[in-house]
Amino acid sequence: MLSTLRGFISAYENRELDFDETYYDLAKALAARPLRGRPPATIANLYDRLEDLIRGSVRQEKDGRFRFVASDPGRGAFEMPLVAEGTRKIATLAYLLRVGAITDSAALFWDEPEANLNPKALRNLAELVLDLSRTPTQVLIATHSLFLLREFDLAARRGEVKPAPLFIALAVSDGGASTVSTAGSADEIEPIPSLEADIEQTDRYLDVAYQ
Repeated sequence: MLSTLRGFISAYENRELDFDETYYDLAKALAARPLRGRPPATIANLYDRLEDLIRGSVRQEKDGRFRFVASDPGRGAFEMPLVAEGTRKIATLAYLLRVGAITDSAALFWDEPEANLNPKALRNLAELVLDLSRTPTQVLIATHSLFLLREFDLAARRGEVKPAPLFIALAVSDGGASTVSTAGSADEIEPIPSLEADIEQTDRYLDVAYQ
């Protein structure tokens, strides 16, 4: 959305587009100008850490376009379509915090935050998401990443998140019925397809490596 915001709101309001309303809501939130002054300390800390994670910041030009400004000296600014998708994803969250779209009464729904991200960044991202969940903002994450799931589980086991996160597994049975499993840790929910796939791959790797 950072790449396509310019003209999107007007087009959505006046034309038939194959986008659901969540895109429109996100576009309106991103179109807002940054809040005057510094945000609350908790939000400011999260915003600064997100910028550190992507090594840059986002600014909105007068014509409505967004640019990514690298923090590394000499790299300069880039048009958003030229920026890696994973970086744009984190930049979107940072900008939503900056304009006050994520507030004490907000709920953040994030589908597969691990997509397009360097695995080395996932641990930092997990910590940031958990810190955001410590605010009154409600955070709901859908993931297929075993690595990210385990990071959330480790934090829950260490007692670093209060209230503790709720883990939910959704599945469809052979008969077509939906099943739901909920627990306070990842070990207590099933099925976890990513865990099953990881174990199956490990078995195949060991068969080849030690045959």
